[in-house]
Amino acid sequence: MRTELDLQVALGTLLVATEGYGSEAAKTCFMQAWALSALAPPEQDRFPLMWGLWMVGRSSADEHPLEFADRLRDQAGPNPDAATQLAVAYAYGNNTLWLGELVQAQAHLEEAVALSRQVSGSTLVRRFGEDIGVAARALLSWVCWLQGRLEAARTLAQENVQYARQLDHAHSLGYALGCAAVLHRHLGDLEGAAALSHELLAHGQRHQLLLWQAGGATVLGWTLATQGDDRGLDTLHQGVAGARQAFRIIELTFMHILADALLRLGRSEEALAVTRDALTRAQANHDLHLVADFLRLQGDALMQQPQGDHSSEAAGLYQQGWQQAQAQGAHLLALRCATALARLWQGTARQAEAQAGLSQALARVDAPAQPVDMRADVGADVFANIWADVQAARQALNPQPSQDPVS
Repeated sequence: MRTELDLQVALGTLLVATEGYGSEAAKTCFMQAWALSALAPPEQDRFPLMWGLWMVGRSSADEHPLEFADRLRDQAGPNPDAATQLAVAYAYGNNTLWLGELVQAQAHLEEAVALSRQVSGSTLVRRFGEDIGVAARALLSWVCWLQGRLEAARTLAQENVQYARQLDHAHSLGYALGCAAVLHRHLGDLEGAAALSHELLAHGQRHQLLLWQAGGATVLGWTLATQGDDRGLDTLHQGVAGARQAFRIIELTFMHILADALLRLGRSEEALAVTRDALTRAQANHDLHLVADFLRLQGDALMQQPQGDHSSEAAGLYQQGWQQAQAQGAHLLALRCATALARLWQGTARQAEAQAGLSQALARVDAPAQPVDMRADVGADVFANIWADVQAARQALNPQPSQDPVS
């Protein structure tokens, strides 16, 4: 009985790696193992089973994600070892990030990263099927980006990829590469995103890892679209479809990349449809961390419409996004919304109001005082990329007199 239970957990863990966290086959394995556990001896370690149920349970929209994390914590018991504590802290950090609860996510993920120093990666792989420390650092880099700690985000992701390469575990390296590729896309680093997405796609194909193939295709498609190549959209759509198959609950991250690419190609009608669809799915998926930026993208899509005056509706979306980002502590997203609003209201009676909001938002991002070319510790090209949002904000805050005012 015990052997069958362990085999079901092992098979489910393998299916998560190859088919993604939304694998129905993996869920079946873990549910069968859960039924078997009722007959297992008391000394049976049930925590890896509960970890598996948490992994696949995150793909369900029927229950609140924190309910699964609570069950994992309860299974850990009163005196868990460091690996078990790490898994619980990561589960809460993962769930609270998607919920847009960034302060809580930061605390949980930092705890997980600290605990990962007490447990070897190989031990975590044997017990949980992946190095959870890699996953914790990957998601913490996203939290840093959202909070406006851009250099910290880039450095953390870079170090995480280096560590995962040394660990040489396929699924864990895919996690590090995937999150780093998306992060560099968020930062606007075209060269970095292209390099990471190429590596991720090849890695996913070589090891037959569906989720990481989808991630590589999505970011690679974005890099092509950013350069004006419409063919990137085919790759992007394939990536979004793959993500939905592998882990539907996180589809909004992929839809966010698609919407941005469509706007860069001037396909505002399609972008508008994607943003509206994403905002509808956000609540059902319990994925709220990018809602503020979807509102901004929707406003941008409206402003690209060839007919009609959509400035009032767009302004409402930018303001709503700014408020959402402020409430979440997502200072980078608040900066984007404030920048869009300052551009929209330039030359109008509300210009001073918009610039005051933009100054407030800019103060909350760790922007350097000196120009890019004075930085010696970071390459100029990389530095220019990661501060693109800050530079755009400063330009909107101090528009050149030659710019045409928006009436």
